[in-house]
Amino acid sequence: MSQPNSKQTVRLRQLVTSDPEIMRGTPVFKGTRIPVDLVADMLAQGATAEEILAGYPTLTEEMISLAPILRGHAKQPHAIATKNR
Repeated sequence: MSQPNSKQTVRLRQLVTSDPEIMRGTPVFKGTRIPVDLVADMLAQGATAEEILAGYPTLTEEMISLAPILRGHAKQPHAIATKNR
């Protein structure tokens, strides 16, 4: 998977956070406890955005579309996520 472009990186930083007190620092979508990797895994297994939204209505289509990009970013998704603490 290719590296995120600068626009995607900015948007990911706005949408994703990593906080040691939330899911042990796993990157999650801000305002949720939904791990980015979970959404990326669901997409990789063939789930549609509509199916994911039905199960996780706090997500947006944009969040879902960006999940695989964050996951594929180097081997350090924490490098993009906004760090809290």
